[in-house]
Amino acid sequence: MWAIMTVPRGVFLLLLLQCFTVRTSGLSPSSRSGPSSQSVQFSCGSTVCPSGTDCVRMNGTLQCADPCQEYTVLNDDWRSTNNTSRQNPRCDQNVNWQGWYRLFLGQTNAKIPERCVAERRCGTNAPLWITTPHPTQSGQIVNRTVCGSWSGSCCRFSSHTIHVKLCYGNYFVYKLVQPSACSLAYCAEVNRATPEDPSTTLDPSTATSSASQVNITSTTTPDNSSAGEGEVRLVNRGNQSCSGRVEIFHRGQWGTVCDDDWDLRDANVVCRQLDCGPPRSALLNAAFGPGSGPIWLDDVGCSGNETSITECRHSGLGVHNCNHIEDASVVCEGSNSTVVPPTPVTTPGNITSTTTPDNSSAVEGEVRLVNRGNQSCSGRVEIFHRGQWGTVCDDQWGLADAQVACRQMGCGRALSAPSVAYFGQGSGPIWLDEVGCSGNETSITECRHSGLGVHNCNHIEDASVVCEESISTVVPTTPVTTPVTITTTQVTADIPSTTTPDNSSAVEGEVRLVNKVNQSCSGRVEIFHRGQWGTVCDDQWGLADAQVVCRQMGCGRALSAPSVAYFGQGSGPIWMDDVSCTGSESKLGECRHRGFGSHNCGRNQDAGVVCEGSISTVVPTTPVTTPGTITTTQVTADIPSTTTPDNSSAGEGEVRLVNRGNQSCSGRVEIFHRGQWGTVCDDQWGLADAQVVCRQMGCGRALSAPSVAYFGQGSGPIWMDDVSCTGNESKLGECRHRGFGSHNCGRNQDAGVVCEAAAPVRLVNSNNRCSGRVEVYHDGRWGTVCDDDWDLRDANVVCRQLDCGPPRSALLNAAFSPGSGPIWLDDVGCSGNETSITECRHSGLGVHDCTHIDDASVVCEDSALHDYQLICSPDKLQMGLDLADLTSGLNPYSGNLASLNCSWARVQNNMVWYEVDAGEGACGNTLTTNRTHAIYSNSLSVYPVINGSFNLPVSIPFSCAYPLETDTSLNVAIRPFLPSSWDISGSGSGAEPCAAMSLFRNAAFTETFPAGGVNLPLGSPLYVGVSVTERELRFVVVLEECYASHSSDPHYYQRYSLIQNKCPTDARQVSVIESGMSLRARFSALLFLLEDDYRAIYLHCNISLCDRERFHCVPSCRRRKYRSVSSSVAMDRVTIGPIAWDKSTK
Repeated sequence: MWAIMTVPRGVFLLLLLQCFTVRTSGLSPSSRSGPSSQSVQFSCGSTVCPSGTDCVRMNGTLQCADPCQEYTVLNDDWRSTNNTSRQNPRCDQNVNWQGWYRLFLGQTNAKIPERCVAERRCGTNAPLWITTPHPTQSGQIVNRTVCGSWSGSCCRFSSHTIHVKLCYGNYFVYKLVQPSACSLAYCAEVNRATPEDPSTTLDPSTATSSASQVNITSTTTPDNSSAGEGEVRLVNRGNQSCSGRVEIFHRGQWGTVCDDDWDLRDANVVCRQLDCGPPRSALLNAAFGPGSGPIWLDDVGCSGNETSITECRHSGLGVHNCNHIEDASVVCEGSNSTVVPPTPVTTPGNITSTTTPDNSSAVEGEVRLVNRGNQSCSGRVEIFHRGQWGTVCDDQWGLADAQVACRQMGCGRALSAPSVAYFGQGSGPIWLDEVGCSGNETSITECRHSGLGVHNCNHIEDASVVCEESISTVVPTTPVTTPVTITTTQVTADIPSTTTPDNSSAVEGEVRLVNKVNQSCSGRVEIFHRGQWGTVCDDQWGLADAQVVCRQMGCGRALSAPSVAYFGQGSGPIWMDDVSCTGSESKLGECRHRGFGSHNCGRNQDAGVVCEGSISTVVPTTPVTTPGTITTTQVTADIPSTTTPDNSSAGEGEVRLVNRGNQSCSGRVEIFHRGQWGTVCDDQWGLADAQVVCRQMGCGRALSAPSVAYFGQGSGPIWMDDVSCTGNESKLGECRHRGFGSHNCGRNQDAGVVCEAAAPVRLVNSNNRCSGRVEVYHDGRWGTVCDDDWDLRDANVVCRQLDCGPPRSALLNAAFSPGSGPIWLDDVGCSGNETSITECRHSGLGVHDCTHIDDASVVCEDSALHDYQLICSPDKLQMGLDLADLTSGLNPYSGNLASLNCSWARVQNNMVWYEVDAGEGACGNTLTTNRTHAIYSNSLSVYPVINGSFNLPVSIPFSCAYPLETDTSLNVAIRPFLPSSWDISGSGSGAEPCAAMSLFRNAAFTETFPAGGVNLPLGSPLYVGVSVTERELRFVVVLEECYASHSSDPHYYQRYSLIQNKCPTDARQVSVIESGMSLRARFSALLFLLEDDYRAIYLHCNISLCDRERFHCVPSCRRRKYRSVSSSVAMDRVTIGPIAWDKSTK
């Protein structure tokens, strides 16, 4: 019998009442910390918790635990001491504070201020701060008094006490309580005391509280009171933070998303919003259980590039025709609770790798980035192979390849893929050539390539990357040419500042903007410190920083944050570097930075701003090669459009770009409608809208979306307003807008674009915009390209310029019929990484020895199949191609899976279906596992209809994720009579593994009790077996947790634990016989009473599947303080019962 049998009723309540008794013990006083000399101890029932621990609820029971490990993240940007907004003051009295909390501001560790904070800051009326410093000794919990500032008093409201602990890693956790009134709220400021230990410091976006009763991962916090409009979270029944039912926060309430039209593109947006990596599955039919409350979204249609799920097309918030059985879910590749990208390590010589550049400790396949600056997320790509670092050749090197390298480095999105040794030539071997990544690989060596060490390159072709986390600070190794007409070393007349440019009257922290024209709201940023004006370095300089400067100057909204001494190089000291503003500061000096005078910059990195008050008139006077600048000499004839600048022949929906220079791919946006050119209003105008224009113009990627008539005011009608593109439309007229001619704008709001390419390109004579004859716009006319030397690298530039994805064919001999007019290009030789086809090596514009029978053509991948379906059935993966999509230029019957002999297809409902068994190795299936799912992946290759000697197929990779978690229960009651037989199992839905739990008669587990109730005498041993039906023999069953209760509901509040953390709670009463060895698990336990109650009992078990090929799955229970198996995947509970007692044997 267990000891709990002898505990009389009422003791359980008594223990709960005692568990939060606080005890303080005197320690030697600290001269600095003051009150930290009193260490606080907590009681947990009759047990006094060790110093530094508290009584917290874990797995349904109260126990002593370290709050540094058991906390909830509090990540509310409005709590910042820099927040001076007076709108909607927050009140922490309405928060149900439970347990311990750790503060973050964005991605930065934060703490409660130790100083009086002025009233009406921190998003509230009366900010809360602590009256004495934080503790300096880790391992102790101390008291701190909290005060609220109001009405000129730093402690206007009744003070209260919270508990604080300093954790290893130099962060604090707090046990917070409700303030005495509204509106009071706890403040937060960046903790700059000492650097954090990255091994113990969690990313606030990934940290989860083990005290949570249901796993809810959101972009801020699961507490509704502090969630922001449009926030998203994933809800599941396990401990997974990157999979679950999708819920969004709207109008103060969490609600679900209907699964109509739900697919991987929608899941991609959710996974990116939660920083959980690419999606693995977009699950339907309430795969993670039905939700409750409102259904906020239905008929969601994302392009996949939106930053928030609410930005996608949908029926309207709250508009739906669904119920909660249709709640949508996702499974993302990452797991915030376990998967942490490698932290870039900056080493001498500016080499950032995923571990370290020292060959002795680098591992096979590691990647590093080498550059001559101090950037950790840009540089020459090198990989470690056979004990030696080597480079990558730039043949076919592109953004998809760079994306894999950036992801492997933990450096975010790839922004560019420079070639020709942009960051200098390497040395040693060239390990990779002809790299062709899909963009979804986890390592660069997983991509297609010629073979390690096989190449035809030299180091002048070394490949590089520039990742998103480094874009504001990347300085090319070649000199940066800035326009001499705006370079200034001595400016005495036009230096506007917040008071006066005279040093004698400027005050500490004043800012001014320096330029060569008479603009008061744009220029090089300078700040006054220690009696001297100095500049600001552009490392990490961005719009949030510029916004603070523009506000301090009284110049309205920030429109851009130019870098690389855009307004000329300054003189004197460089006062600030690594500036990082939230955007809400009132002065630049309040922003986080390295410290006045501390920098690693040169004069060519002086930061600038362009504020709203100046953008319509500030223009460089000569052509500028710096990114983001526009040439504006008085030329009025060059107005390229998608056909011809002559209005009489323009077609409905055509667009053109109008500027005062000779740029074909930047200018004021005009659209042709009802026989007349008109402009577009800049309301809501952004990069997604500009991207559609650039694509329609054949001008490559959009670099910026200038507003307020940046390229001058147009004339004629204003055709469009409130334009809102997803970014994937093929024409501007397809985007959502108010309606042609409906607007509330003036001429000073004309929208513009700056595109990446130098000259427009288009593909013609095809049913698809991403395949056809190549034509280039030059000198006011469209002309063709000769096919001499035409190959895939040339086609790659054209496809990328048209935003059409990788090339599949580079066709010769006028494959899409001969063109007419001029032949603009011949002998084209691209490296493959140019932004425009005219940037490639060629004979000269108009210089050729060809005829139109030699016109070059391309077929790009993006022109391929868009309409396909993936079905993940319990035993098969099925990929269907729409027969109606024949305009793609592909033959839907020509497909094969990863194995060439797997090409059988069937036709049903106008779809061609290819299918493969859900098993490892079937038709080339690969199997990977994460902590929630088994993921089978394959790829369907489909070939062009065009006959040619060699044409690359379109590859459509696909994956199906099958949950590794399920519920199973013995759902027939175990009654107070000895039955004849029983063996009941419960299984998860859909493709989940099927689990069964049985009660056996003997210790050999050879005979089960038949179905029905079971009546057993007290003291009888229970022999319990659990098995799982799973097709992959590499998985084994692990007993996670087993317990008994008086209810068939596994969530019943009162329970008695038998197995916890995979180990028996009492080895005298419970024995784990088999766990983590096969697809069955077994244990035995003695029959017992729960609190002298003879009611029937139920046994419940949480089980998991563990991949024994990757992990050690057998639990080790010698030291119970540690979880013995960390790599198995939790499944839902299994239950048997009820079991009734034969009182005659008592």
